[in-house]
Amino acid sequence: MSKGLSETQKILIVIGVIVLGVIALPFLSGLSTGSIYGNIAINSNPIGASVTLDGSYICTTPCSYFAATDMYGKRLTFSKTGFVSQDYVMFINSPAGVTLVPESGMNYNVLINSYPSGVSVYDMRDSRLGVTPFSQGIVAGQSMDVYFSKSGYDCGSPRTIPYNSGTVTITCNYINTPVPTPVHTPVYTPQQTYPTYTVQSTYPTYTIQPTYVQPTTTTPPYYTETPSFIEANMIYITIGLVIVIITIGLYPSKKGSK
Repeated sequence: MSKGLSETQKILIVIGVIVLGVIALPFLSGLSTGSIYGNIAINSNPIGASVTLDGSYICTTPCSYFAATDMYGKRLTFSKTGFVSQDYVMFINSPAGVTLVPESGMNYNVLINSYPSGVSVYDMRDSRLGVTPFSQGIVAGQSMDVYFSKSGYDCGSPRTIPYNSGTVTITCNYINTPVPTPVHTPVYTPQQTYPTYTVQSTYPTYTIQPTYVQPTTTTPPYYTETPSFIEANMIYITIGLVIVIITIGLYPSKKGSK
């Protein structure tokens, strides 16, 4: 006849309940506090930023990070040479990403091109910057107002070029200047008469219009990693182990039965 649970069985049951509570509590609390677990996609603009979590390197964008512990309120730091480091605090279970701002004083080269080439570019103080095509350095966060000039062409109004424009291409249209028609006066003599004639020179009007494609920026796809079977089903494996421990604990020992 059973005399009840032994001390060993009681200890095993208590240990099983504690283990189950420790593992299940974060998942259960996530229903109300918005806890963040699993695969998290991480990106930045521009790409190639180093990402750290609490000072420890985790990846370089674009990348993904598998969070085995709650990431709610955790701070990711994005760093890239030439840009100001930026933090991102995890508050929702969604892809994490930032847009980095260039460091002040950094020069960016902008390619200035034209059609046709050989167009002079001036700033608004009439200082000649160069002849297309050429590169112009502009300080990060600033812009430059310029105008274009080429003899026999109309290059349009002045333009503002921002530091991050990459490439600027303008089109100058040929100016068709009418040429006066020469008129010849006939010469008369008593013996001979010369007819009056007019020579008309016609110059065609044409416009050269290039076709160019504005480059586009695409956001690289997020890379994701699929967690292993054990990582994805950790809570279920643990619950099964606890049930086994409790079952063993409840099974009557030889000393406690007759």
